[in-house]
Amino acid sequence: MELKKIVTAVTLPLLLCSFLFSQNLAELAKKEKERREKLKGKKSVVVTNADLAKLKKKASLIVPQSIEIREERAGVSGSERKSLPRESPSLKTKESDKREFLTSASGPEERWMRAKEQVELLILKINALWQEFYSLDDATSQESIQRKIDEASLNLQKARQDEEKLKKELERLQKK
Repeated sequence: MELKKIVTAVTLPLLLCSFLFSQNLAELAKKEKERREKLKGKKSVVVTNADLAKLKKKASLIVPQSIEIREERAGVSGSERKSLPRESPSLKTKESDKREFLTSASGPEERWMRAKEQVELLILKINALWQEFYSLDDATSQESIQRKIDEASLNLQKARQDEEKLKKELERLQKK
């Protein structure tokens, strides 16, 4: 008997609420007609599959060259930057550039900070490569990007190891 009371107590209010909020078909038709009249003067754009096929996929994230970042941190102004020779835009980082970047720092704390920056740059580079990989349809292009991703991942592992070494060295020096 109690189960019947519980079911009735739950369903009766729900049933009554449904009657209060129901609309008839005539009200809905009037509202739809008003909505369409409001939109009558406005232009609309219809995008078809043919329009989508014409679009070319582009990378939405471009990783800045590490040399540009170093120039900015070194305080090279825009006019000086224009006069400097430019590297061709590529996502390849050279091992010698990385070593020069890390060894140009004076103290252990600065070397550690630069190692952290190098790790962050490599993570950005890998993310950009993955984005480029997924935006391409050609398998051969994806293959070359996959190789670049593998190289960058190896460089990232090395950079993380370098960062850990420098962090431990810094902690050891701070304890003294």
